[in-house]
Amino acid sequence: SIREILNRINEMKLNNEFNPGDNKLLNKTNIYNTIKLLLLRSSNIFYNIDNIYEIIIMNNKKLNDETCKLLLNNISEICPIVLESNIKSLINSIINLSKSIDFEANRIDNDCYHDLKIIYNYYISNGNDEIINNDNDNDNEFHNCLFKFSINGSPKESKYSIKLLNKTSNDIKTPLFTKIVNIIWPLNIDSIYFNTHLSTLSTLFQYDILSVDTIKEDISKYLATYVLLKNTIKEEEDEKDTITWIDDKELYYNKQNVNCLSKILTMKLLTNWLVSINDDLTIDVESVAKPILSMLSSYINRGGEIVSQDDTPENYRSRLRLHAGYQILKLSKFTIFN
Repeated sequence: SIREILNRINEMKLNNEFNPGDNKLLNKTNIYNTIKLLLLRSSNIFYNIDNIYEIIIMNNKKLNDETCKLLLNNISEICPIVLESNIKSLINSIINLSKSIDFEANRIDNDCYHDLKIIYNYYISNGNDEIINNDNDNDNEFHNCLFKFSINGSPKESKYSIKLLNKTSNDIKTPLFTKIVNIIWPLNIDSIYFNTHLSTLSTLFQYDILSVDTIKEDISKYLATYVLLKNTIKEEEDEKDTITWIDDKELYYNKQNVNCLSKILTMKLLTNWLVSINDDLTIDVESVAKPILSMLSSYINRGGEIVSQDDTPENYRSRLRLHAGYQILKLSKFTIFN
């Protein structure tokens, strides 16, 4: 922190060979004051509250400015209190933007998930159990905005929208979650929002299992049949050995990669289901977990394919193998799955 740095400077001993009389400006007091001034001038790094307003303005004007979003995200996690007087401005910006978004277009330049994540981190870091309730019309408008993102937004927007709605009171979130599930189930694999709906359901499995309780078995059967066991990803001859990895931007925003993303989101959904029931004594957890763990292991042991046919592109196999391993690591924290 600034205080620790300044304390160290204040306690330092000058070299015996240094004679302050040689230059009256070079003494410990002046060094201390100079360093303090430099630290305060560079206070973006140290989250000075006076800079937050300007950062919020820059963030709202430049939708794809990842520097602002990264800084605000770090602030929301490390020092959320400085966002307190500006969080409403960020919420209003999202509400206004949602009214003009073309949800069917490529969302790489106007995906709001960064801002939703910042808002979520702010409230969670502050230790609030319930947030943004219907205290005024603006709060209600934000709920409607989150509802819209969970149905028609990007997969990441839907994830953080459900997380935020989950932190509202029961009389707000329960009817909204029920309405969301009724809209997106049964799933339509041909829908342009299929992965958004998968992401929404996956997050509901994690945070509100009751909202999907009556359809959880049907969902797992559907995803096993139409997503995991159905390989619509074929490797072309001229693509072999040329691309070995697919980054997040390509995965989430390139329509050619929707099938790969569907498999990854399905893994997350099934893992979240297991985590949500790990301590439920009324369920035979072992019978539910066995086929899911077997599926995840298959992706790892068979080089990124659930059925080894060696016709899935290498970049997809790398991502699928990675995510399968990550899901197993998440489950390994619970002894019942060992």
